[in-house]
Amino acid sequence: MVTCTGCALLCEDIDVVFENGRIKETKNACRRGAARIRGCRNRLTPSVNKKETDIDTAIKKAA
Repeated sequence: MVTCTGCALLCEDIDVVFENGRIKETKNACRRGAARIRGCRNRLTPSVNKKETDIDTAIKKAA
């Protein structure tokens, strides 16, 4: 379950189905929310300065 940030309603009942590290399907999302979630597809891997990195390095840089 994820919280949708497609509008101000912030729906909390969105199911996202992943397959091979990619978003395959969204459930319980309106058209606007589904489009927003699909747009987040490239954010599944952590990055620092637009370069892919491991999660620990990304967290340290963010902190």
